[in-house]
Amino acid sequence: MDIETAYDHIYRFVYYRVHDHSITEDITQETFLRFIQKYGYKTHWNMKILYTIARNLCIDTHRYQRREDPFQEGDGVQPSHENKVMEQIQFEHALDKLTQKEREILLLRYVNEEPIGTLSQLYGCSRFVIYRIIQKAFKKIKEDMEEGYDE
Repeated sequence: MDIETAYDHIYRFVYYRVHDHSITEDITQETFLRFIQKYGYKTHWNMKILYTIARNLCIDTHRYQRREDPFQEGDGVQPSHENKVMEQIQFEHALDKLTQKEREILLLRYVNEEPIGTLSQLYGCSRFVIYRIIQKAFKKIKEDMEEGYDE
């Protein structure tokens, strides 16, 4: 994997955890700096190590900064997009009900398109366990989304 692809994967991973572009850029750059300091620039970009560094930096950042309100004044939501916005909010609410591990696995698998084998190595468990976590997370999301439509 080349550095641009690795950078994009780490950037997306971090952004979905912190929801702030400037913090995401800082954490992504710090991830690569720490990797290069430890392993050198000419080494293979080991995604497992990069994800671990990025996850730890996100945890550290979250400890020291409180998350800002994502709904700020002046967002300019248009009425024609109301259904889309409501579905997005409902989906994000369903994601918030998942465990941190479930959200990370879904992000890595479906946003960054990481193979199940990589995820099983990253989390130190079998492929079967990863499949079960994904199935359980989808079931939770589906149930939460269906509950939202009934209300």
